[in-house]
Amino acid sequence: MTGANDKETPKERKFADISGDFHTFSQVGDSVEGALVETRDITIRGNAAKRYKLRKDDDSLISFHGSIEIDDKMGEVQNGQYVRITLKGETPTSGGNSVKQFAVEVAQ
Repeated sequence: MTGANDKETPKERKFADISGDFHTFSQVGDSVEGALVETRDITIRGNAAKRYKLRKDDDSLISFHGSIEIDDKMGEVQNGQYVRITLKGETPTSGGNSVKQFAVEVAQ
């Protein structure tokens, strides 16, 4: 029986960084893959946006921002599903800018 003055030994714990890395799609062919663990609504410069977090095979975390195309395609992906997102190219817009085109694939 333990008394009120007895102290418990602290449990040994292992800690892992939960912030993970952040991926920016900059070149055609850039890709990221892993199991979806979180979709978060955020605000960037006053605009609504989404941030996705994946758990890679090595158990590390990686996050990336959505886009209109990524958000639309990721809308069907459930937490736990394994996905790969790849920058396929850029399409010019009538306003002189460009829009990035992505492939979003789900493992079967």
